[in-house]
Amino acid sequence: LSNQLSIAVTHSELVTDREVNEAIRLALQKRDLAYYVIPAAKFVSEEALSDDDIAAYYNANQDQFRAPEQVQLDYLILDVATISPLLEAPTEEQLLAYYESHKDEKRQSEQRRASHILIAVDDAADDDAVRRQISGILGKIESGESFEELAREHSQDPESAEEGGDLGFFEHGIMDKAFEEAAFSLQKDEVSAPVRSEFGYHLIKVTGIKGAEIKPFAEVRDEIEIEFRQSEVERLFFDYAERLSDHAFESPDSLEPAAEALGIKIQTTDWLNRDSRSGLFSSPKVSGAAFSEDVLAQGNNSELIELAPEEAVVLRVREHKEASILPLEAVKLRIEDSLRIKQAEDRAADEASKQLARLIAGETMEQVAGESKIERPGSISRNDIVVPRALIGQLFKHSKREGERSFASAKLDNGDQALFELIAVTDGSTEEMSEEQLSREKSNLQRMRGQNYYNHLVKDLRDRADVSILQ
Repeated sequence: LSNQLSIAVTHSELVTDREVNEAIRLALQKRDLAYYVIPAAKFVSEEALSDDDIAAYYNANQDQFRAPEQVQLDYLILDVATISPLLEAPTEEQLLAYYESHKDEKRQSEQRRASHILIAVDDAADDDAVRRQISGILGKIESGESFEELAREHSQDPESAEEGGDLGFFEHGIMDKAFEEAAFSLQKDEVSAPVRSEFGYHLIKVTGIKGAEIKPFAEVRDEIEIEFRQSEVERLFFDYAERLSDHAFESPDSLEPAAEALGIKIQTTDWLNRDSRSGLFSSPKVSGAAFSEDVLAQGNNSELIELAPEEAVVLRVREHKEASILPLEAVKLRIEDSLRIKQAEDRAADEASKQLARLIAGETMEQVAGESKIERPGSISRNDIVVPRALIGQLFKHSKREGERSFASAKLDNGDQALFELIAVTDGSTEEMSEEQLSREKSNLQRMRGQNYYNHLVKDLRDRADVSILQ
């Protein structure tokens, strides 16, 4: 329903072709300039500042010195580092029991060791010739010649050929499907018929077989102990988490009972505000709980807050500071720095005005700039990054009459002053734009104008309405 008003306004705006051409002329316009910079740092003074000036700045800029609302928290954290020391060393009986209950997970799959002779097929047209060649090699094997020697002589798998075709042990899922099916269907020392894979034709000889078996306890003991400890950490974590939650709820005005019952040390944070995002406050859940009505205003312990699958915390507010204006003495050095910076920027602006007057009066930029380096970046668009943004803003506001020199100044974001000469203006053109591009620009202009009118409408409605915002 609310979208109807937005659509009615934003979709009812019209844009003429002339307006599109004018917008493109300005948007794609380029300007040539030369400029140099007067650094504000040259005008920084170390002279003493009066107490009256410092006090006046402090009184006029109170919002700069507002300390946000802050809390200091006590908390109990449960994680692997907290839980692990509570575990007792497992006994051999426990490890054996765990091994027996998880024995199937230690099953080793059947494995085959095989050697092969590969004749590659590079082109489908060569398939018959390769099949005849591999069949000829098979005939030699059946006549009693050594598989390994023939592999060294003929196999086109360079890595295994030197080893007599040996590929070592492998299990299901490692090799090409056709190769694997053949290898696992052979008996030890048996040689396959030619097998076609994506690489070419193979002769496969199985040289070893390892049946599926369960690894003995002695072989996997260290692995079992790691898994057992991890399972115990998980079990203990959930047990402690439940107990921590219960104690924190049953004694809502203190973490001491929970700490004593679980043997966990209470920790304390530094001062934190709502925007803190480090340490414990890196989780929005923690900051949300710390400044909640129940924890902050009522003084209760928080609920158990899960930070990760095996990490949880319960907290309470230890101390609370309301938002306040910092005293003058606490910010005096900041104010002195700000005043010196402002003085330097003002002096740089005064110097820029004097030098601008000399340029307008007819002196050349070389004469006025002195030792300052004159930059000549050439033709600049509105979105260029080779020139400071503040300078581009002033450059495209400035006008130039044909045949006249045109100078102006701009304050840069860092407080420096730039003096520039606008040398030439080249308007954007629609001549090289397609109809599709022009249509898209027209649609964009209509949408921007419609949104602008809608924003004005909303502002007008808000200004004329009786609105109360209750914090």
